[in-house]
Amino acid sequence: MRYHKATIPETSKLAVKFSQTLGKNIKAAREAKGLTQHILAGMLRLRDQQIQHIERGRGVPNILRVMIIAKALGVTVDELVAMK
Repeated sequence: MRYHKATIPETSKLAVKFSQTLGKNIKAAREAKGLTQHILAGMLRLRDQQIQHIERGRGVPNILRVMIIAKALGVTVDELVAMK
């Protein structure tokens, strides 16, 4: 399958923007709740480095993990993925 040349870069830009936005929103919600990365990681049974990785926009957790993070932070998934 071949893609139009403009499709791939635009999709990549959107994916990068999404991962950065998700990370910023998770960080903001975590800080608003007064949690450290270490405490959130413990609540989610993750390593601190995984939280750092997500908050820096270097990776996107799967939707189930996003739902679990949202619940732990007391926010909705919509609030975490909102690209303002």
